[in-house]
Amino acid sequence: MRLLTIGNSLSNNAMNYFPAIAQSAGKSLEYFGANIGGLSLEQHACYLRADEVAAATNPDVEQLPGEGGPYLNMFHPQRSMGTLGTRLLAAIKAAPWDHVTLQQVTPLSYVAESFEPYCSEIIAAIRKYVPGARISVYQTWAFREDFPDFGKLGVDQMGMYHKIKRAYGNVAIQHGLGTVPAGWAYQLARNTPPWLFQFPDSDYDYANPHPDKLPRQTGSLNTGWTWGVNAETGQPTLNPDYRHANSAGMYLAGAVFFESLYGDSAETIPFVPPDLTAAEAESLRAIAHKACVTYQDDGS
Repeated sequence: MRLLTIGNSLSNNAMNYFPAIAQSAGKSLEYFGANIGGLSLEQHACYLRADEVAAATNPDVEQLPGEGGPYLNMFHPQRSMGTLGTRLLAAIKAAPWDHVTLQQVTPLSYVAESFEPYCSEIIAAIRKYVPGARISVYQTWAFREDFPDFGKLGVDQMGMYHKIKRAYGNVAIQHGLGTVPAGWAYQLARNTPPWLFQFPDSDYDYANPHPDKLPRQTGSLNTGWTWGVNAETGQPTLNPDYRHANSAGMYLAGAVFFESLYGDSAETIPFVPPDLTAAEAESLRAIAHKACVTYQDDGS
């Protein structure tokens, strides 16, 4: 299978274990991630628009991967790209992709009007240059339950997911696309032991945190609390990450990709990440499978 993802760090999260998952199941995989952290669909579309203008201006110059561009991920299996990066148009034309996935940046993932007209532009280019590719939206997940600003968004955690579902679902229905329902898998997991994340940690002093200790985050699928360094003072600082996946979340998303794209049950995946127990991995595979067989794009 040849797979191209167009997204940002959450696509990188989903792909973190995906090659190992595919290999363990005896599947072939050629992959490139046109993913830039924090990049929106609008920004991807702007890059693509500029690429097509440049190609039209210089029709004798074929823009191949490695000739320069902002997309810096490596191909899998690795191919020579130098250190120049790749343009989005070159990535789309780099292979006869079997599957292409699209993903919105997290702060806009629940804002339906942020998807268009940019999805339409990118989809049109894919259908022009890779007419045989199956295109899917990669439905991402809502912030972790302890995100403090749900009130500012006007939703709670479940409400954010429902808006994400509606936004991705509308695009899928409008354009006749498939869906990789990782966001739905997260919602199922968040209501399934052992992934019932409990907060706050009553034994942790959040007001006076100790640099050698973190709050308990048992059951979390997200990175959550980590220690960093204040760039101005050089002092340790406790930082939350409510959006990115930890090892369990990356495995769950990768398992959903596996079943969505290959068609085999996620429950059959042999690979287990080294920092998950066999029981934890089995639970996540079962949730991924349930998500894939129960999800429906109904525009709601």
